[in-house]
Amino acid sequence: METATAWLDGPDGWLGRALGEQVLETTFPADLEPDDWVYPSPPATGLVDETPDPESGTVTVRYRAGYPLVDGRSTVPAPIRHAILLMVGHLYGSRDGVTTTAAQPAVLPLGVEALLAPYRVWG
Repeated sequence: METATAWLDGPDGWLGRALGEQVLETTFPADLEPDDWVYPSPPATGLVDETPDPESGTVTVRYRAGYPLVDGRSTVPAPIRHAILLMVGHLYGSRDGVTTTAAQPAVLPLGVEALLAPYRVWG
């Protein structure tokens, strides 16, 4: 479960979206109004702090991102959770280091990309 989630999660993950709650950092031009900031790795849930850098003309912003737990339950959208479960099943079924049945590398199980595509951050 952790491997599949890690492959998708955060700024460097396949989704480009924060799944678990985390604090991320990004930089904006200092002349851009805060209302116009578009945070990478949505969903952004709150500002932690901002540090202006007059020399570079930028503002470094730390912000909270990710789907929160509500009453102990995940609020990650169901299609993303389902895709993670499909990936776990695929990883379990392909757990041998070498396969003798495939002449080419394995791909993600059918449906994973279709489930995740609406949530992927492109950019």
